Amino acid sequence: MNKVLSRKINLLLHLANIDGKFHASEKELLLSILKEKGLDESFLEEHKQTTPDLETLHELPDKTELFYWILKMIAADGEIHADEIKEAKNLAVKLGFSADAVDYFSHAPIPELSKFRTEILRFNKE
Repeated sequence: MNKVLSRKINLLLHLANIDGKFHASEKELLLSILKEKGLDESFLEEHKQTTPDLETLHELPDKTELFYWILKMIAADGEIHADEIKEAKNLAVKLGFSADAVDYFSHAPIPELSKFRTEILRFNKE
């Protein structure tokens, strides 16, 4: 599980830095994810890589949860930048979702994960 989580966290770190700034709110989101998974802040440093492997994202388990985190990350600092939208759309497609989901959820409140799992079905490309 830690290898998979490491890849997901690495991807979120990459996304957090797309706009050139790593905001405290983005770090808080990452820490809340780690806490939810029973891990502490040291996991960020121990498992980050410089470049995430974007070509094998489709192999990761629970792509819906990862996409949820991606959407939460681009909105975490209260500003959604064009570069974040572009990267989130790229990631959505790699995960099997329509890029339209990024447009939709960047302008609508992102529900809790359980409700998101239902709402995202209409954007599933698979």
